[in-house]
Amino acid sequence: MAQGTFKLFNKFQNYVHSGVVSLNAGTWKIILCSNSVADLTVTETNPAINSTNITEVSKTGGYSGGGVAVDPANTDSAGTFTFISNVTDGIISWSKAASSPTNIKSAVLIDDAATSPVDAAIGFWDMTEDGGTTAISLVSVDINLILDNNTGKIFEWDVNN
Repeated sequence: MAQGTFKLFNKFQNYVHSGVVSLNAGTWKIILCSNSVADLTVTETNPAINSTNITEVSKTGGYSGGGVAVDPANTDSAGTFTFISNVTDGIISWSKAASSPTNIKSAVLIDDAATSPVDAAIGFWDMTEDGGTTAISLVSVDINLILDNNTGKIFEWDVNN
């Protein structure tokens, strides 16, 4: 299935500088959402789970509530922070199962340890084949989120900005 490029919320920089999220000590997870990328924008005012445009899909079947944990293997070189997941082959997976969500349109990276806002959202991917129009179903197929051509890299950020 198609996946769009990871989009980092503009608010991420403020979250880091104000201590809402910790690049090295956060509890990072990727959740599946029913929101289309047409609804999600990098300029979200206060991106977090269950905010206006970030709604996690039902926690049923092959999808556990709270998403999949991501243990980062971060690097910081010459002012550029690189967030890299240590998942095998750079692939995050969810297995198909009866009663699973059928309304998946996006995946969102969150810091589950953030408290203000709770579960601060960092960025998102389009999980659909057609730019967010037709939802995908975890009842019919396994879902694999391939991170940066299997490298595991999720994003780079210029620390000085």
